[in-house]
Amino acid sequence: MSPHGQTAQIGVHTFLFAVFLVALIATSPPRAIGDGGEYLAMALDMGAGSGPWLTNDDAARLRPALATVDGVRDWDPASVAHQSRDGTRDFVHFWFYPALAAPLVRAAAAAGMSPVHGFAALNVLLLTIAFCVAVPRIGPVLAWLLCAGPVLWWIDKPHTEVFTFSLLSLAALLLAESPGWAIAAAGVAATQNPPIFVVVPAALLAMALTRPALLRSAGVWAGVAGAAALLGAHMLYYALRHDTPFLLLGATRGVWPNLTELMVVPFDTNLGLFPTFPALTLLIVVAVLALVWRPQTWWTPDVLLSVIVLPVFLVSFTQTTNVHHGGTPGLSRYGVWLVPLAIPVLRAARSVSAGWLNRLAIALAIPSVIASALIFHPRHPDNYREPTALAQFLWTRYPSVTNPLPEIFGDVLTPGIEPTLPIATASCEKVLLVGRGEAQGMWPIPCYPAEVPLHCRTPEALCYANRTADGYRFSPTRDPAGPRFKFAGDRTWSRASEAVVRRILDELGWPTLRSPDADASMIVGSRGIELVRSLEASDRMFVVAVRTAGDAEIDVRRSARMSWRLIDPETDTETGQISFRGANAETLRVRLPAKRPFVILVVK
Repeated sequence: MSPHGQTAQIGVHTFLFAVFLVALIATSPPRAIGDGGEYLAMALDMGAGSGPWLTNDDAARLRPALATVDGVRDWDPASVAHQSRDGTRDFVHFWFYPALAAPLVRAAAAAGMSPVHGFAALNVLLLTIAFCVAVPRIGPVLAWLLCAGPVLWWIDKPHTEVFTFSLLSLAALLLAESPGWAIAAAGVAATQNPPIFVVVPAALLAMALTRPALLRSAGVWAGVAGAAALLGAHMLYYALRHDTPFLLLGATRGVWPNLTELMVVPFDTNLGLFPTFPALTLLIVVAVLALVWRPQTWWTPDVLLSVIVLPVFLVSFTQTTNVHHGGTPGLSRYGVWLVPLAIPVLRAARSVSAGWLNRLAIALAIPSVIASALIFHPRHPDNYREPTALAQFLWTRYPSVTNPLPEIFGDVLTPGIEPTLPIATASCEKVLLVGRGEAQGMWPIPCYPAEVPLHCRTPEALCYANRTADGYRFSPTRDPAGPRFKFAGDRTWSRASEAVVRRILDELGWPTLRSPDADASMIVGSRGIELVRSLEASDRMFVVAVRTAGDAEIDVRRSARMSWRLIDPETDTETGQISFRGANAETLRVRLPAKRPFVILVVK
């Protein structure tokens, strides 16, 4: 293609991409999520001519503007800011990104628009620049696929994900030909997330090992000086005001991670990038195979940069005190950092693939962009407290395949409440148990209380129990429960009742019993019972009533062929004659004994 034709191609695709982004933003209500309130407050404050810090007067002045934005309407910015030496307050996140947005935020407010639109304009500008730089280097197809992926969800929000994605993409795209600008871009990204600064020494190392002549360029060292100055400004600002180079250090763990923790951001079935972005996953697998076939093709500064930076990023992700953070559509926000690291690998493979990688990318790009525009449309609410379809499938069909971090498993199965242990999927295919010693039960009602190995009974030990064809396989986790989880003894079989419950469930053929949907259950109503749980098949049912009152009753679909038993699992005794009341053509109303901790109803 002639230079004129290539320029025209870049211009057309860039224009269409920008229009695409604006269309998504136009159909999304403006709002702030996660740490967005901090960035918004700083941009509003700086846009009004004040500094990035907050005084009491600043905080009071900002509240009316913040009250117009969903997500921070009732938020007090001073409540999360840290007091400095001079009595003013700072947020843990640096002010560079909101300083860039401040003029646009002020312009949006002057035009009668939400201040969030100022950040949206900055995000569109940054992502469009990254796209424009990508088109001539990796082709328009890959540029669309990568830049119109999961990052789309953040484009209209006052948050740094688009900022980070765009600058890391520029670093990956420019290192081989304009290393000074690449290093400078990484330095700008590191203003908001200091671990990203590792890209700077990693880039120097990659150039030294592959193309040492690049280190003689004045532009490289100008980029290094600029990146160091930006990081130094971050550190000096907080050191002078708070006696620490990074306020963010207070939100880190400082613990060396295990393999499970390292693999959360790339591979976890709820938060991971690769399960969420299958088109990228397939392309990376194919590209890596191509480079392995011709290994000399990956010995370039940009590919080596990705190889060096990836493990450092993975370790840094594990240092957050809350890996299952909010303010995302499900995918971890750190997954966005990993997408630019794929650019050099795809670029190198594209150069040796004789066109077939590009043809594969073409086949994947259109459905991927459409899927991302639908799934990651910025109008969708954050949705990190429900299991993904893939996680639900694996946990219920193949529970031993993956054992997620307990924090993630607990959060997604108990949305909206503080997770308590033990926790199980609806039909007990996968259970997270906490050790309670020998004297206390560990299994949640109504799960089959299998015998638990001694290493899982150790107090505070966390173990997964994964359903097999004939029982459970137990897999311990690394960390103890600690204060993060509470034990729900009132929802757990007592140790004394376990043998009785096992015998009953064995008689019913428990591996074939399932927790039904509400509209498919034989139970159609209950009264005077704190909790009712059931496991059912078409011709039998196991029902547990927890803490019955004086008027405890359960309404069950009528079936003339079924027999009925009421059993007290604590004493292994039947509670007497079954009593029915208010029977009609469709249901039987079963009376239960009053004031019992547990009553089991067996219908078959």
